[in-house]
Amino acid sequence: KADIWALGVLIYHISALKGPFAGDNIYALGYSILNDTPPQLPGVYSKPLTQLIMSMLDKVPNCRPSVGDIISQLPTRMPAEVQESTNRVSKSHTEADV
Repeated sequence: KADIWALGVLIYHISALKGPFAGDNIYALGYSILNDTPPQLPGVYSKPLTQLIMSMLDKVPNCRPSVGDIISQLPTRMPAEVQESTNRVSKSHTEADV
């Protein structure tokens, strides 16, 4: 679940053009990560995407989505090659979760 959180930080940063947590030094950043809620993403992003990214940053690891959950929320209209690849990744992660 730490990988999901890290991916959430990366996607948030790309989306907002700034990190979800801030601090003037490593201790302040650590405090922010542990105690602060990231600001909402810009309104140009859809509510489902915003909710997905914010769920990836949940403080409680078990409340974060799994790889399969994230993949299942991807758009359903994708080129056949991407869809096939996505299905393979989803299946391999589902089998690894068991």
